[in-house]
Amino acid sequence: MTETDGKKKYSVPAVETSFKILRLLSTDRFRESTLTEIANAIGANPSTCFRVLHLLEELSVVHYNKRTKRYTLGPYLVILGERAKEFMNYITICKPYLEKVRNRTGLTTVLIQKVNKTRLASIDKIEGSEFSINVSLGRRYGIGEGSFGMCFIAHLDAEKRAELLQHSKIYQSKTDEEKAEYLKELDKVREQGYAITYGDFTPGIFGLAAPIYSEEQDVILAISSFGSIAAFKKEQLVPMAEFIRDTALEVSRKLTGY
Repeated sequence: MTETDGKKKYSVPAVETSFKILRLLSTDRFRESTLTEIANAIGANPSTCFRVLHLLEELSVVHYNKRTKRYTLGPYLVILGERAKEFMNYITICKPYLEKVRNRTGLTTVLIQKVNKTRLASIDKIEGSEFSINVSLGRRYGIGEGSFGMCFIAHLDAEKRAELLQHSKIYQSKTDEEKAEYLKELDKVREQGYAITYGDFTPGIFGLAAPIYSEEQDVILAISSFGSIAAFKKEQLVPMAEFIRDTALEVSRKLTGY
């Protein structure tokens, strides 16, 4: 049996459609969507999509507004999310370290995790005490986005880097010269153990990030802090980035026992 045959054998269309719907509704663009918009976006038959949505609504996993005829994520997901966080021990372990970074920098500090081959997501955060930037918990990002994305890509070999960057719209929009400079910056990130972006990805916003490693020295998480470039010059960010790097290494040792 081939790998493709195996995937088909264990494929459950209704489950796949349900997950596609929930993932779609979790995005800013489709957070409030009609049946037609959902069906078109996920490439599903409208009648099939309606049946799945009806069941999800009964389970309170999605909510349907009769007045606007739009679907949103439902209240039961809040309960599931909180329970999931309780069982994800590494989030509990990381929490005081996020607070440590926030207390030192005053910046909104976020825990980032890779959720699939090309996407990252914020899974926990501590709001900044000053110069605060709002970051939505659960927001997803492309693998090539921000200082945190650079931390994940920097620790891959050249072949894997190239493969993942093919999926990055930001990277692909760069000129050849800009691409070469970005790749050099990735090598620098790997060497120094942290990344700094200064309005490169989001105008007016800087990002600081450092990787958290597994026992195999793979990057499994990243700590990232955000602020306004109006409040800091770029050279002022280096001590904060170094502090985040040292804190992330503490977390790595805590998680791996080394």
